[in-house]
Amino acid sequence: MVAFSRFCAALTLLGCGVNATQALAKRNDTESYATNLLQESMAWMDMFYDQERAYLFDLDSRALVHETRSSAWYAAGLLARNEADDVEQAVRIVTNIIGAQFKNVSEQWYGDYQKYPEEPTVGTAQYPKNIYNSWDPNWRGFIGTTFVMMLEEFPHLIPQGTQDYMIESLVNATIGDSYRMGGVDDDNLYPAYSNPSIMRAFVSG
Repeated sequence: MVAFSRFCAALTLLGCGVNATQALAKRNDTESYATNLLQESMAWMDMFYDQERAYLFDLDSRALVHETRSSAWYAAGLLARNEADDVEQAVRIVTNIIGAQFKNVSEQWYGDYQKYPEEPTVGTAQYPKNIYNSWDPNWRGFIGTTFVMMLEEFPHLIPQGTQDYMIESLVNATIGDSYRMGGVDDDNLYPAYSNPSIMRAFVSG
C-alpha cells in the first residue's frame, strides 16, 4: 500500500511537470527558511523587549521581571537582523548582562550570570545559595556560548570596547566554571551530563 501511494505521488509530480532535480534543490535550500525563522522569532521577541531597561521581560514569571538568558539570545538575534537601532540595543543588553556578572572569586557562582536583574543578592539570608534555584551554573554556558557566537559572527558590528568586555566576561565565566565538579558542593557536573560539558568545552576552547 505504501509503495502504491508513493508511486501515485510520483505520477502526480510527473504529470504536473515537476522536475525531480529542481524539487530536491528547493527542498535543500534552507536559506529562506532560516531567514523567515529569524524574522518571525525576532518579531515575537520584540513585543517583550523593555527598551528602557534593555532586557527582555521574563515570559514565565507572574511578576513583571526580566530575564538574562533570553535577553542574551535576543541580543544575538538583533545583530543578525541588523536593522534600525538593533546593534545599539544589542550592545546595551550585553553591557547590562556583563555588568551584573558575579565577580567574587571566593563564591561558588563566580563568573556566573544573574537569572534576572531584579533578584536579591545570592548567598544572603533573603536569598540563600541554592544551586539550580537561586543561581544556575549552566548559565555560564548558555550565555557564554551566545557571546562566542556573537564575537565570531558579528565582530564588524560590535564596538571594540564591547568586544573586550565580552572577552573579559568569558574569561571569568570559564574560570568560574572550573569550580564545578560532580559530587562537590551539590554540583552534578559529571562527564555524562553532556549539555554543560559540551558548553564548557565550547566556551573554554
